[in-house]
Amino acid sequence: MDERKKLAYDESIRALSLQSVVLDDLRGRTGILLTAASLTATFIGSRALDDGFTTWTRLALGFFLATGGFCLGVLWPRGQWGFAFNAKTILEGYIQQSNGATIEEMYVAFAEINQSNWEANADRLKWLYWSFRLAVLALVVQVPCWLIAIGSGQNG
Repeated sequence: MDERKKLAYDESIRALSLQSVVLDDLRGRTGILLTAASLTATFIGSRALDDGFTTWTRLALGFFLATGGFCLGVLWPRGQWGFAFNAKTILEGYIQQSNGATIEEMYVAFAEINQSNWEANADRLKWLYWSFRLAVLALVVQVPCWLIAIGSGQNG
């Protein structure tokens, strides 16, 4: 057996595994970011709203909603991630056919499919990272808006 084919397959599996970890990590950080935004709005925002709705509190609320929306964009469950094969696909597509594939042919086919899945996943992750970045930016702008609203202490 050509060990190079197995190496390509093994590396494609490793790449997908790492990509799965990246997705889990991004979602975990997004959950923490959403918690931070909620706590900020609860504690600082409630104090800012003691003086009623001002331009600054409206801006802060808008950025809070933006933060939440971008976070939900990351956390919302989506199908179609390509991280693994199911047994039925392997059995029906490669083994149970009259001219079943050899193990070497399967290594090559699976490495190619894994590469395609990795590329599709990478495109999806790119957009999730942009959503996360925008959520961070919205939080970073939200906090000073709340603080200015508290500091100004005036309506309008």
